[in-house]
Amino acid sequence: MEARAWDTGALLAKAERYLAGGVLHHLTALPAEVRTVLVRGQGSHVWDTDGREYVDYYLGSASLVLGHAHPDVLEAVRAQQDLGTQFYELTPPAVLLAEQLVEAVPCAERVKFANSGSEATAAAVKFARAHTGRDRILKFEGAYHGTHDWAVWGSLHRTPLPYPTAEPDSLGVPRGLGDYVLVAPYNDLAAASAIIRAHRAELGAVIVEPLLGNVRPKPGFLAGVRAVTSECDIP
Repeated sequence: MEARAWDTGALLAKAERYLAGGVLHHLTALPAEVRTVLVRGQGSHVWDTDGREYVDYYLGSASLVLGHAHPDVLEAVRAQQDLGTQFYELTPPAVLLAEQLVEAVPCAERVKFANSGSEATAAAVKFARAHTGRDRILKFEGAYHGTHDWAVWGSLHRTPLPYPTAEPDSLGVPRGLGDYVLVAPYNDLAAASAIIRAHRAELGAVIVEPLLGNVRPKPGFLAGVRAVTSECDIP
């Protein structure tokens, strides 16, 4: 099939008119001089409407672990599409995938699927609060855990934080929620441990990214956080 010719300028103008911010995600809000529209992907590369080729470091926000248009993925999609795509009930692939995940992850006992990372972290926080009966959570400075109100604190700040408090990262977030969200510095085990111990009676959960964007954890940091949360009986 012959590739369709697109008018890049017209598409970008329509995006400005019909999409919030003219983009699909705020992290892809590129400057006007380099904005483009993508039409094809293969492996780790993508092509835009003007035929330019790029290395795709986004890869679907890390969801495309096999890259674009992997033959095995395409074959599986083709096999399923004639059978239907959304049932809202149990299907063999969903059950078998849950089994594989539990068998592959030593600490996993059961699986709950979610449509996005925001939904997954929001559910995890609710589960932890329900389990502990405690309402506060602790997250780490600069960490991104989605867009729900409990997650958007101390991630995009421009001035040093007065730990363990922070300002909300977004408009529209009730400031009163800040009383329930504590923020600790990443890679500072002593400071994080002190905050956790000081608030152990109120903390329902500590949520942490193993890799904070492009910041690696210092040796012993994650294990140390897990040790102090275990000591304080905090998920």
